[in-house]
Amino acid sequence: MSDELKAETEKVLKELNKCGYFEHEQVIIIENSGNCFNVDKGLEDIIKNLNDWGIDTCNSCIDNYGRTWIHICDLDGCGRFLQIPMNTPLWNFLEDKTEIAIPDNAYETAQILKFECQAFKRTSLPIGASIRFSKEELPTFKKLFLELFPPT
Repeated sequence: MSDELKAETEKVLKELNKCGYFEHEQVIIIENSGNCFNVDKGLEDIIKNLNDWGIDTCNSCIDNYGRTWIHICDLDGCGRFLQIPMNTPLWNFLEDKTEIAIPDNAYETAQILKFECQAFKRTSLPIGASIRFSKEELPTFKKLFLELFPPT
């Protein structure tokens, strides 16, 4: 993304934030691949690192009814994320402090991702996982996550 396009995109995003278009203030992420998208401010380093490590995300929210929520889009990304060594501080955090939800049937998956499939005209449904934890735990998660998944 060129500096000029980035500046224009940030200008538009600033106006959308100012008028309350988004529930939470948004910032732009530019992946190592060059793709860019917006996320809730405060999650940008986590989401960028997940995507740069090949763990694609398709939803996130810094405060979803008191919970921070990160959705990993597909099973490949889930597999990469879950290669965290057992008994590390991040593994223990995930085990003790998070809810990890994987849709257990095609109907549930379809309901969760119906909008995404319509918006992106997908012909098949991706199956991923949602990670949720108390928003007060975000600084701890971020520290532990960045230790195992440092910026690339």
